Amino acid sequence: MKTIKIKKTLACLLTASCLFSSMNTVAFADDSIVESYIGSDYGVYSLYTGDYSSSLTISGTTALCHSEAECNSFTYQIEGDMYLEKYVSGQWTAVDAWRLSVTGMDYSNTKTKSGLSSGKYRVKTEFYVTSTSGGTETLFAYSESKYVSSTSSSG
Repeated sequence: MKTIKIKKTLACLLTASCLFSSMNTVAFADDSIVESYIGSDYGVYSLYTGDYSSSLTISGTTALCHSEAECNSFTYQIEGDMYLEKYVSGQWTAVDAWRLSVTGMDYSNTKTKSGLSSGKYRVKTEFYVTSTSGGTETLFAYSESKYVSSTSSSG
């Protein structure tokens, strides 16, 4: 009787071990890990565009913000809202925003923002894509975050 109980216990433990070892958990402890994930090849597949991205360059207290998206044979129109965001009190807050809409061609938007205060910044772009058949999708692209320092001349 004891051996049956031991076998059942071992079978239960083995089953639980197999179940728990097959589960995948993704957790991000801080922004740098999220940014590495965003900047990697784990991007979201787009139905109606080619590659898309956002980037940020800092020079002194001036930000150069850029976003782009490639057309493919299914792209009719690309609209983009590009935001320069600052990390304040544990959340990203828009400092400035620009909108651009293009029809039948690649999307590219570059803007500058001067006089930034010290802190951590990034560019976020929301792309709204319409296909030639009328389908739509929304895509998000984030740049790596960069720091502006009141004491340095480049970031």
